[in-house]
Amino acid sequence: MKEGEIINENEIVLPVPGSHVVAVGIGGKEKRFMKKEDIEKAAGDYSGSILGFTDNKSVMEKHKAFADGAQWRINSVWHDANEKPKIGELIIVEVYGKIWDYGKYDICDTIHPKARWAYMEDLLPNTEE
Repeated sequence: MKEGEIINENEIVLPVPGSHVVAVGIGGKEKRFMKKEDIEKAAGDYSGSILGFTDNKSVMEKHKAFADGAQWRINSVWHDANEKPKIGELIIVEVYGKIWDYGKYDICDTIHPKARWAYMEDLLPNTEE
């Protein structure tokens, strides 16, 4: 998949560490990819390092903490193949850094032993207050 590529309203591009890192819209909503550079820019905005305060230890610690927190959030939703999803839940399966499959998990489904999976709900932005 390429940045900006429109799949269709029934398909979703979701975060895979080391690649694109944020879920995009579903059902014809705006599709947007976020890369590690976007996290670095947001960390710079948050910490003040974007203003050139890169020699300030406190600013750079805040920058690193923001970026580390974003990466932790992305990685925290992924489960190993030995942990089974709940039946009927929407999941996405990633193997060797590539999206392998997605859809409702069924009792008959098997997950590749080198794969990891995430509930799609956990990958979508939480808009609740």
